[in-house]
Amino acid sequence: MHVKSGEFNRGRKLGRGDACLSVRTSLLAKNKRSGGHGLILSGMNARINHRYVSNHRWEKGDRGSNHEARKEPLALAGEKFSQGKGEGHEDEDEDEDEDVEEEKMEKEKEKEKEEEEEEGKEESHRKIGNIEHVPVFRYNGGMVRDGAFFIEPFTADFFRNFHIEKIIYEGKTKQQLVHIFANRVFGKVLFLDRRIQSAEIDEFIFHECLVHPGLLVHPAPRKVLILGGGEGATLRETLRHPSVSRATMIDIDRQLVALCRRYLPEWSRGAFSNRRSRLLFQDARQFVEKTEERFDVIISDLTEPLEGGPSVYLFTLEFFRRVAQVLSEDGVFVLQAGSTDPHYHRFFSSLSRTLREVFPVVRPYWAFMFSFGLPWGFVLASKRHDPVTMETAEIGRRFQERKLRRLRYLHPAMFSSLFVLPVYLLADLEKADVLTDEKPFIWQA
Repeated sequence: MHVKSGEFNRGRKLGRGDACLSVRTSLLAKNKRSGGHGLILSGMNARINHRYVSNHRWEKGDRGSNHEARKEPLALAGEKFSQGKGEGHEDEDEDEDEDVEEEKMEKEKEKEKEEEEEEGKEESHRKIGNIEHVPVFRYNGGMVRDGAFFIEPFTADFFRNFHIEKIIYEGKTKQQLVHIFANRVFGKVLFLDRRIQSAEIDEFIFHECLVHPGLLVHPAPRKVLILGGGEGATLRETLRHPSVSRATMIDIDRQLVALCRRYLPEWSRGAFSNRRSRLLFQDARQFVEKTEERFDVIISDLTEPLEGGPSVYLFTLEFFRRVAQVLSEDGVFVLQAGSTDPHYHRFFSSLSRTLREVFPVVRPYWAFMFSFGLPWGFVLASKRHDPVTMETAEIGRRFQERKLRRLRYLHPAMFSSLFVLPVYLLADLEKADVLTDEKPFIWQA
């Protein structure tokens, strides 16, 4: 089953007179933090229908961290809306009020239906500069705000809740859906097409593992090509190596890069403005197929190949053959290769298998990513240099020569251990598929 999109959901305590929620969901869980009475709506296709809704509504308006939805009374399923009459009223008065209230509710339902039809016709996009601002989850005309939960699907049976301390950005570029928000544990978090890409707490682990093995195994990398990497952290780590005279970054999504420069400057730390950097906005495959340049190291920091996404044909045999042609005679290719957990590691295994059709040296490796909640895979493919045969003393010498003492994760003694894989991954490497343009990998679970 292909994983569908995640949604925003409230996780607040619901009491008498709150709301009637009709939800199609794979999980309806009690919120323990609210004494077992709160509901976290955790469906892969969560849907909220409004039945007993009062005249009090969540207001439309510009999204902002200070804009709070009105906490007006809404009725739970099967309960009648009440304005909270005091004691002492006669039963006949209550019956009359109930009739009036039911009539009001019916009118309200009809009015809401008409409004929803009108809203469907209206332009719901807003813009910051040339970037579309799109409401992702709406309740009665208003967007869910700070304090909601963002739900990331991994498979049809497993997904994660992220509490949103503060919404920083939500919208859509021409290529993909973008969410940036703050979480108390992970700090700033970036999601693309509802899949986590990077978190402030451990982005250094991902980017150090992606960049430095390939650059360290090459004796003197000068020209580096980066495919993707919109946050700028891959570029940041590449520029740590003083031998690099030119780092060319290719990204198809100009709007995403602008968002990351504006909202996630901690990732790039000025890398985009470095005189050795060159930033081009175009399709990565087209660039690789047409360029006459040669590069010592190519680093692929692309999103997973989702159906209809921009990266599907950047993980195939045909593309990898062209990558090898663009590399120098002793060139190195490194790419992020998806999860390496026991359940869903086929993408990682298939990439390793496909690269073995092109390169004489292929070394898959991994690291655990706290924010992903998973071990994550990378693959190093080389025309000549083998990281596994490098002596620790030589690795240490290159660390020192290139002044990499300020790394927060990698150090010379652990370098070789990155390439030590468990039995279940080693076994699957031998039986994985070769990915082609005709039969590419599409992320499904």
